[in-house]
Amino acid sequence: FIRFLILTTSTKLFPQSISDMQKSKGDTEYEHALKRRKLLVSELEGKQNASRVETSIESNMRAIRAILTTNKEIWDRCKGSMTVQPSETDTGKCAVFTCYEYRFVQVFRDTDDEPLKVTTKTVCSEKTFDLSLLVGLSDESSLLRKFSPPFLKDDSDKETVFIDYEKFFENSSILHESVMGPFLVELKSHLEGVQVCLGEIDSWLINSHDTFQFLENLFKITLETPAPEHIGEKCNKACTCSLCHYPYDNNYHKHDRCRYPSDKGGKFKCKKCKPGKVVVLGSFDSLPQGMFETEFDVTNDLDRRRLLNFVTFIKTE
Repeated sequence: FIRFLILTTSTKLFPQSISDMQKSKGDTEYEHALKRRKLLVSELEGKQNASRVETSIESNMRAIRAILTTNKEIWDRCKGSMTVQPSETDTGKCAVFTCYEYRFVQVFRDTDDEPLKVTTKTVCSEKTFDLSLLVGLSDESSLLRKFSPPFLKDDSDKETVFIDYEKFFENSSILHESVMGPFLVELKSHLEGVQVCLGEIDSWLINSHDTFQFLENLFKITLETPAPEHIGEKCNKACTCSLCHYPYDNNYHKHDRCRYPSDKGGKFKCKKCKPGKVVVLGSFDSLPQGMFETEFDVTNDLDRRRLLNFVTFIKTE
């Protein structure tokens, strides 16, 4: 039946180039029909491949636009916390980000007759991140590296070291589809790497806000947002305290508090240094009397659970 169908199919069903195909000398009608069919299948497959390429290009373009939108949102949140630009570092690929947070919680009692105090203060945390994917194209992106990417400009219209990926993507529209397809595949993969990098920075910065909310919820208080002006200033290690006359770095001054002599209230006093702003989270006098001191790093999950259990315990005493 199939042979009959091939042999009896009208040439009107074939494209003109196939219909005009001359019968080779010595070919039977059946062999000639097979050749015409093979040529037809070849042309159809070519059109299907072209259609698949076009579909792949459109799909990658949609995906890239979505990634670019997300990356811009994350970058807009993070860039204000960048205190050291890549151009200011040795490698030119790393940057330092800074956040102000309540990181350490101190629990102490300096004298036998005073309540147990829980305090914290603002600290400045810094972390270095590798931004090589934001300032350059990776070695794996062999096709991308054949093109010169544009760079973002700052508020003064001065070119920065950061690649303007949105414009880079827009410029790719002039490429021939035979180049555009592979180009978009590499660009999409590269931008996914950029998104991972930005996500790590964003996660680190968000964690400081998470710590802030944790302390507010635990102690049922409203905290002031940590700020640079809450940070203490230390002139040098040689400065002395007006109470104990010991150097600043002596153990008497742990947590910016002078604990000698104990009947002076345990407040830090220094002739030259400016102590950081201490925030009292709570005060408890129901526990047995006695000197006590411990510290929790609430950016650490284990310490956070320990503090939660400790506060639950002293509240029930």
